[in-house]
Amino acid sequence: MKITLVIPTFNGSEELKRLMEQVEAVLEQSDFADYEIVLVDDGSCGEYRLFIEDKLMPEHPCLRVLYLQGNYGQQLATITGLAHARGDIIATMDDDLEHPPAQLTTLIQSIREGSDLAYGIAEISYGSLLRKWGALLRDQVFRRVLRVPAGIRVSSFRAMTRELALAVIAGPCPWPYFSAMAVRRHPRIANIAMDFPRRTDGRQRILPLALLLLRILLAYSLPGAKKAPPVKLPPHAEIFCSPAAGELP
Repeated sequence: MKITLVIPTFNGSEELKRLMEQVEAVLEQSDFADYEIVLVDDGSCGEYRLFIEDKLMPEHPCLRVLYLQGNYGQQLATITGLAHARGDIIATMDDDLEHPPAQLTTLIQSIREGSDLAYGIAEISYGSLLRKWGALLRDQVFRRVLRVPAGIRVSSFRAMTRELALAVIAGPCPWPYFSAMAVRRHPRIANIAMDFPRRTDGRQRILPLALLLLRILLAYSLPGAKKAPPVKLPPHAEIFCSPAAGELP
């Protein structure tokens, strides 16, 4: 069974190097020996690309890198990575070490035990007041607009079956937001409570958060949302990969 981990990134830092090291250590110590990491660079500056090529690729033969020719945002970058994943189980996580790498195998095991989609969820009490409010509001939007069962929450730290990922990519996309697209297919969802590291900045701007929720609300509640065309992936992605990782499909 092959595992793919998709990590979207944009102008990151040494945190990504530490994340790669920790993730590989976790996977090497598990029984998921056959794995790959797909890093999706979302239009970063040339300096960051050099960091990826000079510091990461030589040390991590499991790494495959997609360079997008432009900045498309985390959601579309993630979906692009899913479209190129070769694993039977596909996981996603952020590049800033906010998600605990040690818990990655817990999400994967949930899929092996029968879940279609498993989310790593932090305690709602974690973080600033604005972050708590944002998480609660997002969960209400998902529950009322997308009919997510009560008690189910979403995050960008997740694992899923390959079948679900491909079905979501091929299905209707009123607006690219993976979890909104996925839950409309009524998968078997698992929530796994985890201790997330505390953020040091604690910042979350209210306007982008409000606009995001408004776009989800409008896009997925309008008549015809279920007949929307499939997601349009970013065109002309330049693809590089470590020789040991093989060619992209």
